[in-house]
Amino acid sequence: MLIMEGGDVNLYKEFFEILKSQNRSLFGYADFVNSSHFASFQLLSFGVIIILSFVCGVFIGRAAPSTVSSKNKVLGKRLLKDRYNVDEENIPESSEDTRVPKHIAVIMDGNRRYGREFCVNELQGHHDGGKTLSSFIDWCMQAGIEMATVFAFSSENWNRPQIEIDTLMNLFAINAARLQQEALAKNIQVRILSTDTSRLPTHVLTALQQLQSSTQHCSGFVANICVSYGARADLCGGVRRLARRLQEGDLSPQALDEQAISDSLATCGCPDPDVLIRTSGEQRLSNFLLWQLAYTELVFVDKLWPQFTQADLQEVLREFRRRTRRYGC
Repeated sequence: MLIMEGGDVNLYKEFFEILKSQNRSLFGYADFVNSSHFASFQLLSFGVIIILSFVCGVFIGRAAPSTVSSKNKVLGKRLLKDRYNVDEENIPESSEDTRVPKHIAVIMDGNRRYGREFCVNELQGHHDGGKTLSSFIDWCMQAGIEMATVFAFSSENWNRPQIEIDTLMNLFAINAARLQQEALAKNIQVRILSTDTSRLPTHVLTALQQLQSSTQHCSGFVANICVSYGARADLCGGVRRLARRLQEGDLSPQALDEQAISDSLATCGCPDPDVLIRTSGEQRLSNFLLWQLAYTELVFVDKLWPQFTQADLQEVLREFRRRTRRYGC
């Protein structure tokens, strides 16, 4: 609805003159503008506008956006042109909210369940989950997202059956070579984040280090892959590094602030995630990026990770735009 400044009576008159010239009227009282009771009518019209805005705003905005908004745009632009000599071509159109998160974190949950339900065995689910990850990075780049941090193997995953651990380690080694070729072709920087590399088999650690070093110059996208990672261990390691710096005199107690802690973690140099996606319907953080997720928007998707699609990512982005990030304010 076109709303004018309350104190500008002349602008009100111009508005009604436009309505009158188009053989239109507002509540049938366009000729009432020139009367001595116009001030009362002005107050009454504001009351009606406010009531209609609250009662009918949602219905009008959704049920007939094209009709209502187009008429208001024509009237609004004509007033701006006539009164303020503004060229209609220079009046910007309202645009849809296109905010995109810079950094998305993902707990890729549900691979085993997918394998049990849809594959020959649960180990196949991990293989299919790897394919989804490659596609997910492509979708993020297409959407304008700059960084993704994914939980590939947690420190607690070492407690799983040995046959599953061996399968996952072999997948890491095999996929590292494939991902290296894809990353170089697509200008993707891959970073391996780990809080305990000592438990990784030598061939796996070598393949992951090669993947990271060969793509460190890439600048089109950043993919952080958390392998043998735990957030509590990350915080403990950060505290130890800070304590060492304090002991050596490289850091003063007064400089020990939130930024210093962030810089001591595995994600040093990365902005905090804007959105966390967790698949499979589970709704917990599972020891993932506990410090970094302080003000992250959490989105839980009731799908297993290998089932996650580009349409699901688009829905997550729409949900992100619907939310207002207040950071405690």
